[in-house]
Amino acid sequence: MYLISELNMRIIYSIIIIAVLTLIVLGISPAADLNYSLFATLKSEPSLPDIFHGDNLINEPEPLRGSFLVATPRLKGSFFANTVILMLNHSDRGSSGLIINRPPHVNLSDVHPDINKFDNITDNIYIGGPVEMKSFLILIQSDVKPPKSEHFIGNLHLSASIETLKYLYKQSGTDDNIRVFFGYSGWIAGQLINEVERGSWHVMDGDTGLVFDNNTDELWDMLIQRRTHASQNKRDKSSEKKKRE
Repeated sequence: MYLISELNMRIIYSIIIIAVLTLIVLGISPAADLNYSLFATLKSEPSLPDIFHGDNLINEPEPLRGSFLVATPRLKGSFFANTVILMLNHSDRGSSGLIINRPPHVNLSDVHPDINKFDNITDNIYIGGPVEMKSFLILIQSDVKPPKSEHFIGNLHLSASIETLKYLYKQSGTDDNIRVFFGYSGWIAGQLINEVERGSWHVMDGDTGLVFDNNTDELWDMLIQRRTHASQNKRDKSSEKKKRE
């Protein structure tokens, strides 16, 4: 069963990379504003029996804008296995976010030829999710709001304009504070909360430094360990309190 799951994940990764490379030939169009009516009814979880009922629902914080969704082992075998998602929006209309630890290992200049006019560009793009993968969003870390962008949280901004991308590269010539995501992750109203309550996601505080950390291969493991240690400390403190009482 384990070998089958590994094979399935390899096939999925291959399809994703082929899809991105296909965009090189077909051309890329900027993403429109996130439109909840365009959300695919995306089931994050694999086909598993529902093992959580009634009072056994998992108690997690609300996945607010800027927080991290960290996939639990329950999602093993699904598209979202071992992913970390930066939440963009969460409301009664639906939820959206960007996977921040799944680079397809191709240069942005390979996908968008217009970028070739700038020197020393070696950045990688990211697969933000399975929805609208022909479009892209740019996440920018800057104390000054870049042109044609919208403020996200803190010193982060979002844009869907190739002109903004060109401007940023012309200003700095590096990708240190820029991340480009093809596609995004979306859930219809109530769907994400249901998955969180059933134990498919941990909800953790967001961390700008981790969003722009190039060592994405270890990000999921690090956050899972951090969550495990925090949970253990909480249980230990609760146990000590009961003993004192």
